Amino acid sequence: MIERFMYRGYSTDKNLCVNDDVRAENISAARFGDMVFLYYESQCNESPENILKCKMKKFPDGRSWERMNDIFHYSKPLSVSHWQRKVKKTPVFTINFLKNERVSEYIFYHFQYQEEYPGDCDKYGMIFNIENLIIMYTEEPEEAETENIHGMLSTKNTPYEYEKWKPLTDGMFKTWEDGFVGWKRIERIL
Repeated sequence: MIERFMYRGYSTDKNLCVNDDVRAENISAARFGDMVFLYYESQCNESPENILKCKMKKFPDGRSWERMNDIFHYSKPLSVSHWQRKVKKTPVFTINFLKNERVSEYIFYHFQYQEEYPGDCDKYGMIFNIENLIIMYTEEPEEAETENIHGMLSTKNTPYEYEKWKPLTDGMFKTWEDGFVGWKRIERIL
């Protein structure tokens, strides 16, 4: 089965490129400051070190990458044919930071939304976190889910209307230095 990965590492290397003979697809990367985010899909649990050629800063324990948590996805791969892109896509990365005391609440609401409304919005859209940092991965143009996906919940407790959802989640976000509250698109480098 296809598995989706997002990793965070640190690098100022401007010469990122994909290694030859990798066993991964839909590889993309983005940068925010010296943080590099690597997204890819693989059926064989390919490691990020095998994906990119670049100079990475090492963590104290010697690792170059740390895997981010899948905290929300609109859909999931049901088969290889289900997950194939129908048109050429452009990966989009957006970043945000949660208030530390609101991280679990954010994850709770997104799990509830994911399971109450599976297949809603961009089929390939997904949110990952590490600590209070969140990255949303989407693809343009957006593609709707065509399969009937069933969630784990039969409730409808999620504030589904945009007018109710936006104020709820905006209250969980840290304010940016420029006073903005919300998601910011970051530079795609691969």
